[in-house]
Amino acid sequence: MQIFASTFTSFSAEELSCFIKQLDNDKRAKISYQKLLLKLEDTKTSYPLKALGLRLQVFLQQNSLTPRSLIDKLVETKRASNPACNDEISIKFFSKFIKAKVDKKPEVPEILAIVTQMDIDRDGLIGESDLEAFLGRVNFSKAFKKEPPQNEQPREVKRTIGMFP
Repeated sequence: MQIFASTFTSFSAEELSCFIKQLDNDKRAKISYQKLLLKLEDTKTSYPLKALGLRLQVFLQQNSLTPRSLIDKLVETKRASNPACNDEISIKFFSKFIKAKVDKKPEVPEILAIVTQMDIDRDGLIGESDLEAFLGRVNFSKAFKKEPPQNEQPREVKRTIGMFP
C-alpha cells in the first residue's frame, strides 16, 4: 500500500485501497507489476488520440452524422459567422469544434496537437478523407461500416502465376 501511495499521489487512501482489491493476485497474494503496468497504460491519458477518436465516434453516432455530414455542418457554421469564407475546415477551426462539442477537458493546444495527427494528408485542413482515414486507422471503422448490397454474392479470387501485373 505504501508503494502505491508514494507512486499515485493524486489518489486518496480509500481509492487506492479499492483499486488494490481489484488487482489480479497470484497464488501467493502477490501482484504482477507487469500486468499492473499494462492495465495502467490502457487509460485515456496514455492514448489521447484514441480517446479523442472514441469521443468523436460517440458524437457522430449520437448526432446521426457521417464524416461528410459533419464537415458540411462545420462549413455551415463557419459561413454563418463569415459568409465570405471558403469551404475548407482548418486544423485550428476543427480543434475549436472538438473543444466546444466533443471533448471539453483537454486544453486547446493539446487538442490542436491531436487534430494535427488526424490530418492524414498534411495539408493543414481536415476533410472527409482525413476523418474516414483517422476513424479507420484507429479501429473506429465499425461506426461507418458499409454493408454490401443484399443481392451481391462474395467473389472468389483465384491466384495464378502471371495474372497480376
